[in-house]
Amino acid sequence: MTPPILLDDLIDALEAQSDSLFPFLDRETGEVVLVSDETLSFSEDEPEAIDLLPDWQKEEAELAVRIQTTDRYLALPSRFDVHEWSIMNEFCHQIKRDNIRARLLAVIQGNHAFRRFKDQITNFDLWEEWDSFRRQAFGEIMREWCEENGIRLAAKERQSAGR
Repeated sequence: MTPPILLDDLIDALEAQSDSLFPFLDRETGEVVLVSDETLSFSEDEPEAIDLLPDWQKEEAELAVRIQTTDRYLALPSRFDVHEWSIMNEFCHQIKRDNIRARLLAVIQGNHAFRRFKDQITNFDLWEEWDSFRRQAFGEIMREWCEENGIRLAAKERQSAGR
């Protein structure tokens, strides 16, 4: 049975993932690991090729093999599952000042929406509000994911500065 997981650890992993870095939950330890696509490609290598790798890469290769060949690791939602544009849109709609809300809604349309949005939240000094809103949305996504996958969340959250 998977030990209880801190919601903050899951949110941090969602925030850290990228097009080439993927988060997985180790069901045995409760640890969240971030694995590169390069590391995952090791799982396709023959065992003899893995034996020739330096020790630090052998550990990565063995992790990749465990991720790909066992049910010990569970992939967290991908960036495509998260729909961050929808989160940005919800954030814009909850802004109280009409002129700021209208400007933010305008910049999230079309190409480069994320870059323009980030520029505008900088201009309007809304980073703290955005970060809090985004983490809350990620928390809701992860709570639902945990429920769907039978993962228990730890009762106490980690305390950190600025959160």
